[in-house]
Amino acid sequence: MNASPQIHSIYIAARAGDLMMQLARAEIIAREGIVGDRYALGLGAFSKTKPKIRHVSLIALSSIENANGQLRTKQQALFGEGDTRRNLVIKGISESELNNLVGQIFYLGGLAFKGTELCEPC
Repeated sequence: MNASPQIHSIYIAARAGDLMMQLARAEIIAREGIVGDRYALGLGAFSKTKPKIRHVSLIALSSIENANGQLRTKQQALFGEGDTRRNLVIKGISESELNNLVGQIFYLGGLAFKGTELCEPC
């Protein structure tokens, strides 16, 4: 990693399929997720999996920028950070570096996270 990864932006949705709302700050509860988000409320599309392993989802900002660059060259509509349906957009990390955090404990904003699985595009 070239720089220390940081939280760039935070998004939640109250239910699966609801529009993602950007937050300036959030409360994160261990083994539950972000207060007010569908996964913390047990209403996410993957909330019923046993054991529950998806509490907060992440995406690298560079992934969004790279995808939008490809869309731009094809003159297609770009998408916003919330369109990815991920809770945390992380800057200072590449997609492959983020993917390599599966199975690892890592820190963002002074909080410990554990990478449990890749969140493949829906």
